[in-house]
Amino acid sequence: MQQINSDPAENTTSTDWALVRLVTIAMLVGFGVMMILTGMFYVKDLETLRNVPTMVWDFVCGRPVDSGITLPLLLTLGTLSILIGAGVWMMGRWRSRKTVA
Repeated sequence: MQQINSDPAENTTSTDWALVRLVTIAMLVGFGVMMILTGMFYVKDLETLRNVPTMVWDFVCGRPVDSGITLPLLLTLGTLSILIGAGVWMMGRWRSRKTVA
């Protein structure tokens, strides 16, 4: 029950945080998918596609890549964004499961 003289801005409910979490997950996963799709459109041949893991590893380790950093950067940002979105989703499920029990 809400008090008569309470400030509505101070009342944060679980549905408010659920909506924020849902929007955050959607934005992170959407950004990640767009970055990976852009990276795949950037690949011009199968040889480049075959060398993507080596290029990304060289990028992460700080070694210069012959073809530039655009493709490894796109793929790394896309993958990290999707993984962070999945982590936020799993954290929300873990926290809601912990409070119900």
